[in-house]
Parts: sequence; structure tokens; C-alpha cells
Amino acid sequence: MRWYSQLNPLLRFGLKFCLFFGLCDTLSIAPWSERPLSVFLSAYAHGSNWILVACGQNSHVTGSTISSPTVSLSVMRGCDALDPILVLCAGILAYPAPWRSKAIGLALGIPSLFVMNIVRILSLYFIQIKAPALFDLAHLDIWPVVFVLLAGVLWFVWMRWALKGEDNHVAA
Repeated sequence: MRWYSQLNPLLRFGLKFCLFFGLCDTLSIAPWSERPLSVFLSAYAHGSNWILVACGQNSHVTGSTISSPTVSLSVMRGCDALDPILVLCAGILAYPAPWRSKAIGLALGIPSLFVMNIVRILSLYFIQIKAPALFDLAHLDIWPVVFVLLAGVLWFVWMRWALKGEDNHVAA
């Protein structure tokens, strides 16, 4: 592994990032991952529906589909924010920071993206009601870009925080 330690730190980060992302992405498409992913999708649907009902919507959930008299919205693979979550996780795990900082970053970052995905689902529900012609634009073009940017921003904020923690630890 001596050759690895002699690599440029940016290249080491890139290699680790690709390794972590590739491993996690491969595990997410493995046949045995279908059940956990369906539970994940159902959690999104139920969490979103809970908010919709609290806002006065006459909606219910069947599996991972939110239905009301005017809208039926299925939360499917690809609507799960899993790829941005994996990007964030790979970035945090690949970055040379203490494991404690990585654990805090994961513990705060993953739920943040989960909550933001519920916001996305809710917005798509209301777009489908109020402006159905904009649904595909929001669903396929706007929200995917927002999520990639959000994962990048969360990683960057975490990285800055982790660096400050390291500086304080070294100075002490």
C-alpha cells in the first residue's frame, strides 16, 4: 500500500469516493435489497401522507402510493433520494476526517436528505393538483438537479465543519 500513500491526496479521495459509491450503489441494486428499499419507499409515502392529512388533504397510502380523490402519486425506485444519499455518504466516508466527524456527518446528512425528499414528494403532489403540466418538468428536471446540488452542499458544509474540528483539536 506504499504506492497508495504516495498518491496525490485529491486522487486518493477520488479513488475512495468511487470505491464507496460503487460498493453502495451495487448493494442497492442487488436482488436482496428490494425488500429494504420497498420499506424505505413506503416510509416516504407514509411520512408524506401524514403531512398531507395534517394539511387537510383527503389522502391515504397503499404500499408506496399516495392516493386522493384527485391525485395518485407512486413513490418508486428513483424517487427515493438514494443516489444523492449515496453521493453524500461516499463523500463523507472518503474524506480524510476522524471517524467521529464522519459519523456525525452521516447521522445529520442522511436524515436531512430524507426530509428534503418528503418536501419533494409533497411539492410534486401539489404540482399534480395545481399545475399538472409542470409535473414532469419538476419531477424529471428540477428536483434531480436540486438533490445533487443539495448533497454537494451538505458535503461541503460537513467538510468545512470537520476541518474546523480538526483545527481546534490540533490547536488544543
